[in-house]
Amino acid sequence: MSITSWLETKAPFSSLQEELAEKKRILLLGMAPSLEGWHLFSLAKKERRMIIIVPQEERVYQLKNELENWGLESIYTFTANDSYLINLNLSDLEKTRSNIEALNALAEDKEGIFLINSTALTQYVVPKNEWQEQQLHLEVGKEYAFSELLEQLVRLQYKRVDEVTDVGEFSLRGGILDIYPVNQEEAVRIDFFAEEIDSIRSFSVETQRSLEEKEYVQISPLQLLWMTKEDREHAKAQLQALHLPKEELLEKEVFSFWAEGEDTPYDRHYLPFYRSWGKVTDYFSTEDILVWEDLSQSFSLEKNNEKEWEQWQQEQYHMGYLPYEVPKPYSLRALRKACPHQGIYYSFLQKGLGNLSFDATYPFHCQHLQRWFGQLDQLKKELQMYQTQQWTILFTAKTKEGTQKIAQVLSDIDEEAIFVDDEIYEGKMQIALAPFEHGFSWEEGKVLIITERELFASVKQRVVRSHKENNVERLKQYTDLKVGDYVVHINHGIGQYLGLETIERDGIHQDYLKIQYQNEDQLFIPVDQLNCIQKYVSLENKTPKLNRLDNKTWHKTKHKVERQVEDMADELIELYAQRQLEKGFAFSKDDEVQRKFEDQFPYAETEDQLRSTREIKADMEKEQPMDRLLVGDVGYGKTEVALRAAFKAIRDHKQVAFLVPTTILAEQHYTTIMKRLRDFPYKVGILNRFKSKKEQKEILNELAEGTIDIIVGTHRLLSKDVIFHDLGLIIIDEEQRFGVRHKERLKQLKTKVDVLTLTATPIPRTLHMSMMGVRDLSVLETPPMNRYPVQTYVLEYNLEVVRDAIEREVARGGQVFYLFNQVETMPEKLQELQQWMPNLRFLCAHGQMQEHELENVLFEFLSGNADVLITTTIIETGVDMPNVNTIIVDGAEKMGLSQLYQLKGRVGRSSRLAHAYFMYPPFKLLSGESEERLSALREFTQLGAGFKIAMRDLSIRGAGDILGSKQHGFINEVGFDLYNELLQQAVARKQGKVEVQYPDTKIHCVCDAYIPNDYIQSPALKVEMYRRLRCLSSKEELAEITMDFIDRFGEYPKAVQNLLDMVALKWEASHAYVEKIEEQKDQWVIFMNEKAPFTPPQYMQAIPSKNWQMKKQGTQLFFVYKEKQGTWQEHWQCVAQFCQNLGEMEEKYVAAKDH
Repeated sequence: MSITSWLETKAPFSSLQEELAEKKRILLLGMAPSLEGWHLFSLAKKERRMIIIVPQEERVYQLKNELENWGLESIYTFTANDSYLINLNLSDLEKTRSNIEALNALAEDKEGIFLINSTALTQYVVPKNEWQEQQLHLEVGKEYAFSELLEQLVRLQYKRVDEVTDVGEFSLRGGILDIYPVNQEEAVRIDFFAEEIDSIRSFSVETQRSLEEKEYVQISPLQLLWMTKEDREHAKAQLQALHLPKEELLEKEVFSFWAEGEDTPYDRHYLPFYRSWGKVTDYFSTEDILVWEDLSQSFSLEKNNEKEWEQWQQEQYHMGYLPYEVPKPYSLRALRKACPHQGIYYSFLQKGLGNLSFDATYPFHCQHLQRWFGQLDQLKKELQMYQTQQWTILFTAKTKEGTQKIAQVLSDIDEEAIFVDDEIYEGKMQIALAPFEHGFSWEEGKVLIITERELFASVKQRVVRSHKENNVERLKQYTDLKVGDYVVHINHGIGQYLGLETIERDGIHQDYLKIQYQNEDQLFIPVDQLNCIQKYVSLENKTPKLNRLDNKTWHKTKHKVERQVEDMADELIELYAQRQLEKGFAFSKDDEVQRKFEDQFPYAETEDQLRSTREIKADMEKEQPMDRLLVGDVGYGKTEVALRAAFKAIRDHKQVAFLVPTTILAEQHYTTIMKRLRDFPYKVGILNRFKSKKEQKEILNELAEGTIDIIVGTHRLLSKDVIFHDLGLIIIDEEQRFGVRHKERLKQLKTKVDVLTLTATPIPRTLHMSMMGVRDLSVLETPPMNRYPVQTYVLEYNLEVVRDAIEREVARGGQVFYLFNQVETMPEKLQELQQWMPNLRFLCAHGQMQEHELENVLFEFLSGNADVLITTTIIETGVDMPNVNTIIVDGAEKMGLSQLYQLKGRVGRSSRLAHAYFMYPPFKLLSGESEERLSALREFTQLGAGFKIAMRDLSIRGAGDILGSKQHGFINEVGFDLYNELLQQAVARKQGKVEVQYPDTKIHCVCDAYIPNDYIQSPALKVEMYRRLRCLSSKEELAEITMDFIDRFGEYPKAVQNLLDMVALKWEASHAYVEKIEEQKDQWVIFMNEKAPFTPPQYMQAIPSKNWQMKKQGTQLFFVYKEKQGTWQEHWQCVAQFCQNLGEMEEKYVAAKDH
């Protein structure tokens, strides 16, 4: 029998099921958390539905992880922050989605496990019947009144947009409704025929392409709570009846906004006044098994919350926002009493459970185990003691490799255990696969469970992803044109895009991009010349100066940049070629020891980490010296990749220099390396200003003698007195932070040794592509699998909330970043926080400090000598502080989205639940521009389109770092995209990779070939479709775009059919070296390009019918096709056939040439 079946035979587990069936209330006292995790899994297998209420939010995610490890599916989470006050504010979309999914499953009586933290249980929710009524159910074949449907979507809080890219958006194009419901994994596309649903398909928001057919879709409200106009009027009447002391304040800052149908940051403060709300417990069924974990802790948490609530309420009363008493959320004690369900209570102690009585109480005498790594003699003694008492000893691991490691440990102490799978032997020592989180002893059952955690210093974590990743690819290529954007025209320079205009001439319509230049001159560019235009993006986000039309300045600028790019390409290629000629050291292939070292990494590697490691090792195994750049955000695992390279070097008896920009980073890397190498016979040294002269001398001697294998250090390592015995690899962290003098010394060191440079600034994929073959790049784009997503809140500044957030973090042994970007008023902020939290220890850090002073502060904080670090944005890069799991950003409205994203990434780096609070000043003090930023900030919790643009701008800045400061001016003069294109062309040309240049065929014919406004209303979407047609790379791609038109916008009109035909003809004609096609009165004229590689017999062979003439005027060869019979469409087809025949000959010509 399996472990589960075996444990289920032991008392009291064997009888618990019957007692639950009899609706008894059972208390399990003192059970070890890991045994509880297993027991919940055991119960869940047999019960339809189980609701587990735990004290804290973090425990919800821990338990979910545990139950998933045991193999359970259909686990729902319904969570809220452990603080009442924080729950009054906006939280991130990910949590809302999980909560809505759980509420739907509860309301629909679905089977599964529901994990709820105690504060979430006390929150207001919409009454169950109303929640079910507000669900929108759409089915193929049924009819729906269109206007009512759109009204209902707005009522459910969905936002109308041109193109759906995020949850909570919908768009309407003709009879096609796109919507991304909060309760669906994918967005859905609903096709109407009149008012009947013709089809429902899921679609990808990245490609906008349909995925699979559906018969039915359910759309849930976007939020758990919403307020109607009537609710607000009811609240207003109630509040006015209370005659608050500052009624005019409420009128100005709340009621006036409500009258306009707008939200305010205070809306959730008035929840009890809108209407009567429902309870989460109303969604439970009498058949549910209710489990309460550590209820006494939930009660004490509620007590603290109530105290804070009263303080906050009094503060709001004195400010004039609230009456003296506001009903707080539901009482946990009252909710528990009202629950008709009996169930199971897990508790460490009986104390604190109030006057609860139980039908059965089962005490468990369980104990946590010590950790034995490094004390194997002690482990042997303990095992012998348990064996003499006839205990069943089970060593468990989550992986097969783990069980083998355990067997090896036992073999080292001359103990033997049998591997078991389906059978457990009473009183024996065994090894089995089982996902127990921690070991424990259980006296009544005579069971000892020992996991890898008790035996090894680090254990590989199996992590279950809790949320979908954002699509990195889409994020990096986010270049949508909006009215007001600056653009670069290849021939006319920098202008400002004013929009898309349809112009009619002689009955023919065509779309033009309207661009304004200096002196308000305007240029109308036909959409078939979209390839001449790029969005202008600079390194510093500065507003560029507009060029004048017909001005030679732009051509001079462009030629200057072209010359500079040529020089840069020469330099890059020369460096690359030089490196190919140089002989370095070819490192050996990986051996068993290398594999053992890598297996000890305690986390699951990302695909990017594994790929980058392979690329670096392949470079190291070549004779040419490596020079590779590893790009990845802080926390993406660069250090581990670098350490694998370092280990490879020291395995071949070479020395490694790990060069970092600051003392504090040196200390961190040193600690990490020491930890990773503790089981291997290698020596690690560190050279920085904390070392005395005597110690430095000793280290230098050991380096020269070769007794130190890896040396970590700051620029001190670049001093002349540092001599290596046999240097094989230099790892440089953030090279751009070193000075010019240090870089020169580095150049000397780099010759003939392998070099790996690490950087945290992301770079655009386009730059990566253009530098292929001249710069070796490895990119880490996948974030590591965090246990839990960072809980993000956007809220008005409130000292009560600040204190609450800080004290909660410190109480669990963590530290806090308090981000405050005003150096001059930082002392006042420190004083204010110290007055509110006199028992806590604060430190301040900012960029105006001396380098040594700043390092000392950071070092103090890292060492745990302070609870809160008040700091400017200097914490954006560099130092890893896994003990910091709360960040408070004061004045978030002044920061860019990409900056906030980076700051959020500073927390959530350990296995703890992390919190980010973005705070803005009181609503009334915000300027218009700040209000715009604030709405962007709120959108930040959904990572919308604005965020994607901000991230792209950040990656462009990264490009500037890699290309070097000399290039910054040139990039700003022409915009990054054009600079990058010129660089790509120059590099390809120098490498002899010149592609065949086909002519850009012009077609003039008498037909409407454009996208009418009544087919696609959004100018931005029209530009996107025109751009895709203009940048076509294959005939297959044209077929895909044609399908996309139908899929996204419905059946297209004749004008779009003509446009697609024209694009197809242009493709064929260009590949046939046709310069221009003109439709004249009763004939078609086809002009050939002078570089066309065809002979006269080939031209004659390509002509598809009679009535063709080949003519020549000077050097210009052209064909005239005259046909009075047949339709215009047939004549068009005949011209297309001629171009296609020539194109096929050209393909054969290119293939023969290559061969």
